Amino acid sequence: MYDILTGKQRALVFPVMCNGHVKIDYSDNVPNSTDDIGYGIWSHSGDFTFESIVTPYDINGAFNNTLRGRTLTASTKVMPNSGHQTTLTNHQSEKYLPVADRITHEMRIFSSTNFYVSLKNATTTTANQPAEYKILVGIKLSSGAVEEFLTDNVVILPTKNRTWVYSNDNDLHGGFNEEGRIEYDFAAKLSSAFSSGGTSLTCHAVDANTISAGEQLYIQDGFTFTSIGTVSSTDTSANTITLSSAYGANIADESIIFRKTYADPTYINNSFHIACTYAESPKELRIYLNGLLVKTATHGQSGTFSFEDEDLFIGATGSGSTGIFSAETNKQFMGEMHEMCLTSVIRRRFPSTTNLLPNYNDTLFYFRFEEVDL
Repeated sequence: MYDILTGKQRALVFPVMCNGHVKIDYSDNVPNSTDDIGYGIWSHSGDFTFESIVTPYDINGAFNNTLRGRTLTASTKVMPNSGHQTTLTNHQSEKYLPVADRITHEMRIFSSTNFYVSLKNATTTTANQPAEYKILVGIKLSSGAVEEFLTDNVVILPTKNRTWVYSNDNDLHGGFNEEGRIEYDFAAKLSSAFSSGGTSLTCHAVDANTISAGEQLYIQDGFTFTSIGTVSSTDTSANTITLSSAYGANIADESIIFRKTYADPTYINNSFHIACTYAESPKELRIYLNGLLVKTATHGQSGTFSFEDEDLFIGATGSGSTGIFSAETNKQFMGEMHEMCLTSVIRRRFPSTTNLLPNYNDTLFYFRFEEVDL
């Protein structure tokens, strides 16, 4: 027999364009006295393990409403787009977090002076490009400044392929991968051959609504798609596409030029277990995603680790900035927090990545944000 359970997943929600955080107040937990003796996390030093279960939102946003001929709308999980405005600076979202800064924005999950964990956007454009996240950890020892550690690879990604949609236009097909899923879409067809070393592609037709500056273009050979460069600009009257740099090979007349199919930020409806361990003796830091080790590094400074006697913050730095560009200053997290804990021991294995299971005796703090409605 199987039990089928349905219900509403609850969480601490930081919607896009929010300004908020949770403060773990030092003065509420440590009595003010002449000794001001801390306890728990404020008296801890040395080894620790941090764990959290989070759902990040897409901070790049649907930057072109008609991209791929597909209507994309903003929501509490996806940053607003610019399809209805001719002047970008008119956007409230642009004043909150400028497009140019979204591609490197840091979203602070947990924040303190000596230890913090963030998701950092690692994209180069917002055109058909939802945010992609690396994990960033900062640790400060007693003898020096904060040293930051960033995962080498992106660990939270959008979906970049899809099932095919029937069409009687053969040019719209052909961008299949070996698994039969569409990974590339038709961009244009050359009306004349391209010569090696050039930057201008002359096509039968160019649609500026579906080809955006900064996008990669590709040519096909079987299941192999080779990049020919990124789009610098388009001219719909001359039907030309200009590449940002010269491509060093000939392309035959009537060749089809492809672009990546639309990417979906499917992670906005998923959850991720993010963990970090610090071992005092070898000064070793390890970062995990969903129980898998994704980064190992050694802190380059001497000294010991401990938490300052201060307030701690969840979802932002706690700087309290408001108004224009406040998201950058606050390193505002946008997404959902499900659970979070910090323990005084090093964990190398995580028995569950959908629920946190800290040992009571080792727990420095534990927060669960999925309680039922009060």
